[in-house]
Amino acid sequence: TVLGSLAWQQLAVRYGGDQPSPLGPTWEDLASLLAGGTSTSLHGVVGPTRSSQSMESAPLTGALDILQLSYQSTSPTLDNKRDYPRFGRTITSDAAIGAAVVELWVELNLTYGAVLYVSDAYGIGYAE
Repeated sequence: TVLGSLAWQQLAVRYGGDQPSPLGPTWEDLASLLAGGTSTSLHGVVGPTRSSQSMESAPLTGALDILQLSYQSTSPTLDNKRDYPRFGRTITSDAAIGAAVVELWVELNLTYGAVLYVSDAYGIGYAE
């Protein structure tokens, strides 16, 4: 099952494991909700904020047909509905921001420009 998968276990270890969290439920609690182990039915997940974290959790929530909505994950990779079928966001992707910057450069008649970016889930959208 998805919840028994190595990816889920790695997420649990990376983001808190079975240790009590002062910020809310643990990954174990979330796993129990996702598996239907409580009387509460989980319809959606808000977050995480980082694109790299969303890219790890969105396939899991998608496989369980649970909506995942991020307010800060901007990587255009997350637009791939085959890999992230139930992922959505309330902010535009980095690809749109990069295009807007290029439009500004053209409007300002700039001849040369450079883009500095970090080669990760966050920065790749600007480069593309």
